Amino acid sequence: MSDLQPVSRRRVKTRNGCLRCKQRRIKCDETLPVCIQCTRKGFECPGYKRPLKWSSKYEVGKSGNNSAAPKSSEQVLRKTEPIQSVEPNLFDSTVSDGATRPLSVQADVQFTQNETAAESDPVFISVANSLPSNDIWASSSLLSDDCGDSYTRTFMAQRTLSTPQDDDTALLWHYFSNGWHDPSQLGVTHLHGARSLFQKWITTVPARCPRTINTITGIMSYWEAVASFVHNQCLDSISYLMPYSLEDERCDIYVNPWTGICTPLFIHLAQVGILTRQRSLARQLSVEWGHVGPDMLEQARAIETALLSYKILSTDRIEDTVDSRTPVDHLQRIARVYRLVGLLQLYMTFPELHGGPSVDTSLNHSILSLATNVLTAIGVLPSTSGVYCVLTIPLIIAGSALQLPCFSSDVPASILQQDTYLFWRNFVRERIKTVQEIVGLAVIGRAQKILDRVWFLADVRRAAEGPGQEWEYTQWTEVMSSEKLESIFG
Repeated sequence: MSDLQPVSRRRVKTRNGCLRCKQRRIKCDETLPVCIQCTRKGFECPGYKRPLKWSSKYEVGKSGNNSAAPKSSEQVLRKTEPIQSVEPNLFDSTVSDGATRPLSVQADVQFTQNETAAESDPVFISVANSLPSNDIWASSSLLSDDCGDSYTRTFMAQRTLSTPQDDDTALLWHYFSNGWHDPSQLGVTHLHGARSLFQKWITTVPARCPRTINTITGIMSYWEAVASFVHNQCLDSISYLMPYSLEDERCDIYVNPWTGICTPLFIHLAQVGILTRQRSLARQLSVEWGHVGPDMLEQARAIETALLSYKILSTDRIEDTVDSRTPVDHLQRIARVYRLVGLLQLYMTFPELHGGPSVDTSLNHSILSLATNVLTAIGVLPSTSGVYCVLTIPLIIAGSALQLPCFSSDVPASILQQDTYLFWRNFVRERIKTVQEIVGLAVIGRAQKILDRVWFLADVRRAAEGPGQEWEYTQWTEVMSSEKLESIFG
C-alpha cells in the first residue's frame, strides 16, 4: 500500500458570505445565485457581494516603453502621438486579436497601461467585420468587454486634443462603457453624471477637434435616445444637446460609432421618447388633457417639423467607410429609418397632429404606411451589415404600430388586412431574432416579449370594441413598464 497522505483541504478564512450565514455563524459556500446552506434549510438567501481584490499578476513590468503607466490624460496623449499619424486609415477593418478575452477588471487596467498598442479599429465597421466569427459579439456572454475596449482604443487613438490637465474625458468615457459590463442596469444615475461631465468637457475641448466632438456628442445623443423610453424626465433635461441638432452644411460629416451620420435624428428621437412617457404619465395620473395638452402638443409639433424638414446627407458629404459590409448607403438607409420611426412614434402618441384627438381611418393608413416603409428599409439590409446593432428600437416602434383597427363590415377586405398585419408581425419577429443572434445581448429578447404583449392587448380590444368606438394605439412603453421589461435596447 502506498503511504500517500490525504491532501489538506484547508481554506483561507474569510468573512465573506450572505448575511444569514453570518448570523448563524456558519461557513457560507458563496454559491451563486443563492448559497447551498440557505437552500438546504429552506431559507431565502439574501445574497452577498464578493469584494474586488487588486491583482498585480497582469501588470506590465517597468521596462522598455512601458516604464510607467500614464497618470493623466496628458500622458495618454503623449503616448498615443505615433498612432495619430494613421488617423486617415480610421476605417481599417482590423479587429483586435484579443477579442475573446473574458470580462475582467484587469482588462481595463491593462488597456490604460498599453495605449501604444492601440489599433485603428473601425467604427460601425468593427462590429460588422466580427459578425461571421462571433469573436467580439460572443453569444456565450451578454457582452464581451472587447467591444467596449475596441471602441475605447479607437477613441483614444483619434484624440487630437491639447493636453488637458484633468481626466474628465476619461471619466466621461467610463460612463459610456459601464453599461456594456452590466447590461441589466438602466444606467440612469450614470446618465446624469455623464450630462454634467459632457457640459463641462465640451467647453474645454478645442474647436479644431471636430471628430472627437462628433464622437462624444453622438454617443450622448444615442444614450439619451434609448434611455428616453425607460424613465420619466422633462425636455429641458436634454436641452444641452439641442445646439447639435442642427447640421452645418459647410462642415464635414464623420461617421459616428453609435449614430452613423444622423446624430440630430437621435436627439429628436430622445425628445419623442420623453413626450411619449409624459403623455402616458398624464393619462395614468388622470390629469386633464386641457391642463397639459396645449404645451405638450406644441412641443410635439415642433419635433414633427424638425423631422419632416430633415434631409438625408448626400454621399459626397460622407467619408468612405472603406468596408464592403457597411457601405455609406447603409448609413443613409439607417438615417431614413430613424427619421420615419420618430414620426411614427409621434403620430401614435399624438393623433392630434393628424387633425383629431382619436385615431381615424386615414391616420391608421398613414401609420401602417410608415411602419411598412421602415420594415421594408430594414429588410433590404443584409444581416452582415454593422448597422444591425442599432435596429432594436426601430423594430420595436415599427412593430408596435402593427395593431389592427376595429373590424370592418367588408369581410374580404378585413381578411386581407389581417393577413397584411400578420405578415409584417412575423417579419419583425424574424428580424429581432436575427439582431439577437448577431449582437448576442440577452436583453434584446425582451423586445419581442413587449411586442407580443402589445399585439395581444390590441387584438383583445379589437375583438371587444365595436366599429364605431374611438380607438387608440396601445403604447409599447406602457406595456414595457407594466410588464417590468424595462431595458436599454441599444
